Amino acid sequence: MAQTPIVSLLDYGNPYYLTEGAYHKDVNNDMDKFIGEWLWQDGNNSLTIKLGKDEMVERFLPASNITIFQDILYGEYRYIENSVELINTLPQFENVAQPWLHNMRSQHLIGTDQLPQCSGCAADEVRIILTFKDPNRDYIWSSILLRHGVQWWDQQEYIIAFLYTTWSPAGSEFKVNTVPSGTYTLYKQ
Repeated sequence: MAQTPIVSLLDYGNPYYLTEGAYHKDVNNDMDKFIGEWLWQDGNNSLTIKLGKDEMVERFLPASNITIFQDILYGEYRYIENSVELINTLPQFENVAQPWLHNMRSQHLIGTDQLPQCSGCAADEVRIILTFKDPNRDYIWSSILLRHGVQWWDQQEYIIAFLYTTWSPAGSEFKVNTVPSGTYTLYKQ
């Protein structure tokens, strides 16, 4: 039996990327720095994101008609505006068995040589893009791009999250998520 090829989640050009049974692995554990609970606050507004990681999750790719295995970063969130909770999917963090069913789930890791470009990124910095689903408006397609950092003066970890809508149907009541598009700096709790 042939050995299953291991492909880095950063190596999209690898000839084994779309091979039956390939393992798309977080070989440098880049996802690990995003795991945990993160908080952004601005007055009476806040965004809480909770992220976890599953390894070697089986995934069927219908377009290629193959099954692969993949490391996945997944999560849930809560958004409060003017002291009113507008959305809270955090209870699903522990209650959803499959990482693909979470409201946030990784699409792929991004090196500095990949789009979108990052002028402030270190040469070896790895970012991650996750699908961002709003259960209140599930017809909107959105993504959230995460960067990880550490404050040099107190070693406080943070993530910079850029939330953006990639598509919404014509004629829909809402064109954006319950959580407004934009950039948020969240600190590890």
